[in-house]
Amino acid sequence: MIISAKIAYLKAFNEEQTADFAYDGDAGASKLTLLVGPNNSGKSSLINILDGVLHPRDNAFTASKEHRHGDNAPQVTVKFGQQEIALAEGTGSKYKVTGLSSEVSSKVKFVPSRRPWAETFSDPLDDQSYASSYRHNRRANSSWFDSLFAGALGKLSTELERKEEFNRLLSRIDPDIQDWRPENYAGQDFIEYKAKNGLWHRIGDVGDGVGSLLRICFELLHLRCGETLLVDEPELSLHPQVQRR
Repeated sequence: MIISAKIAYLKAFNEEQTADFAYDGDAGASKLTLLVGPNNSGKSSLINILDGVLHPRDNAFTASKEHRHGDNAPQVTVKFGQQEIALAEGTGSKYKVTGLSSEVSSKVKFVPSRRPWAETFSDPLDDQSYASSYRHNRRANSSWFDSLFAGALGKLSTELERKEEFNRLLSRIDPDIQDWRPENYAGQDFIEYKAKNGLWHRIGDVGDGVGSLLRICFELLHLRCGETLLVDEPELSLHPQVQRR
């Protein structure tokens, strides 16, 4: 798990600052780290920097000109278990990531603040294939519209015990979501959910909150011991009553 991160001269961070995370080896820790602060205080910056360093494209981290602090080279050091991942010196916007293994990279999941996904799908997709495809598409395009998630839900719907576990997780956060399922109309597969009033609604016909919650809970369902899940603005688009839960 991520133990700490030191950042300097990048985005909202000028002089070096350290963020410590709750982790397995910290006796009595909840293993949950919350970032709380006013707007523009660096919460999303920290999460996005961690995602960029731990999931680099071609083993290089991109520090855009508007995110750097003059001639000061950005500095990032992440401690993950006993490993230390850091940025080496680079030129322009590209900085080599050192100390990162594919094993560590695979143990860190990321859910961005904007998480729209298409309700329709063509083929069911197992969670490993979805995770691999999702990481590849997000590395290529950080604003990628997720066209694969509905297929991952379609596959999950066939695993009844896992689907029940997923539904219990959903209902703990939003009791209004009674159930969900894949459906087909005119040859097109899509995802719909059942509200507390017993009516079924297509995901594309309701607000972003339900879709966002399904996306977050899917990652929580597949989280394993020793892994870290980074969620940027988990409360975004959720009803205030659901946020309080």
